[in-house]
Amino acid sequence: MSRTEQRLQSLGLALPPAKAPVANYLGTKRSGDLLFVAGRVSALRGEVGSEVQVAQARIAARDTMLDLLAIIKQDLGDLDRIAFAVDGVESNHGQNPLMWRPTPDGPQGPMQVSLKAALDVGGGNRFDLRENRLLGRAYLAQMFQRYGNWPDALAAYNWGPGNLEAWIAAGRPTERLPNETARYVRRVLRDALVASAARW
Repeated sequence: MSRTEQRLQSLGLALPPAKAPVANYLGTKRSGDLLFVAGRVSALRGEVGSEVQVAQARIAARDTMLDLLAIIKQDLGDLDRIAFAVDGVESNHGQNPLMWRPTPDGPQGPMQVSLKAALDVGGGNRFDLRENRLLGRAYLAQMFQRYGNWPDALAAYNWGPGNLEAWIAAGRPTERLPNETARYVRRVLRDALVASAARW
């Protein structure tokens, strides 16, 4: 439990489950050491003091802040563990010499980042170990923001978002999900100590 959560607990509060974005926007966006959070507002409407009581406004503000903290915890906490686990599954943390492939546009490096994935998150040098890990992490975050859960985000990372979305649109038929992708998702979630959805 983090210090923030301990402080909340001492106040009789707890973080709610993190909510996925419900509209066409990114819930979080990283820029260097900064994390920007968007789209979290209270459903309460009206001017405080005339249309809304001060006590109601306080509760609404508190609940909105708890929602924001839950999103921040999810983005910063789980992403670190997921990225580390993906690095391990993909390349044994950079120890597998087969992580460098002969096709330059294909997956490369410790996080097995393709040229397309790198471009989707702004580009960079996939052949540099540090940049490869940063690109892979950014792409994982993008997939999580897109799908709102780690099992689907990891399946998209492994199988490709186009394949995943066609599978989702077809009603998630078990027989059409590649065994390799299902094993990949389960292994990363297990190694990252993140609870997996029952379907995986």
